Amino acid sequence: MSDTYISIVPTKIEKGKAAMLAEKFKSKLITDKIISKDCTPSENVASILVNNDDKFKSLENNKLEIVTNRKVFENGGNGLVEITCSKCDFDIIESNWMDAVEEWYYDSGKDDFRCPNCSNQTSITEYLFNPQWGFSELGFTFWNWPEFTEKFVSEIENLLGSKVGIVYGRI
Repeated sequence: MSDTYISIVPTKIEKGKAAMLAEKFKSKLITDKIISKDCTPSENVASILVNNDDKFKSLENNKLEIVTNRKVFENGGNGLVEITCSKCDFDIIESNWMDAVEEWYYDSGKDDFRCPNCSNQTSITEYLFNPQWGFSELGFTFWNWPEFTEKFVSEIENLLGSKVGIVYGRI
């Protein structure tokens, strides 16, 4: 059987704030009884889920994983449909974009990619990945959890002070 995951990834966080924001997020979820101290689902978890399919609670892998280092949050290698330029909507998937992703990951300062259509040069993180990918030094991956409510996602954005991307994956 495979595992699914939902990663919540802030799009912009202040450098050096990942650990503090991670602790703030985890503390809130524990206080609200969404997760227990070991990061597994707790008694109020249904309040943040679109459908209360609680079968995931009995799975061996149902924890929240918190990442506080630079990571590309992707869909588990399940393919990309397109990667579009945020300026002209040109699909760059046939281009050599992976070098820019690696440069971003290694924080080399060379993660810009020039759109072959409009020549806009910007960070690869500004391109639109379908399915969505996230680039951040902070992320929250919920293993085998059902879909979250929009209200919960908004609360996370307010707590973190950043818009978030939602990355769905399966391994």
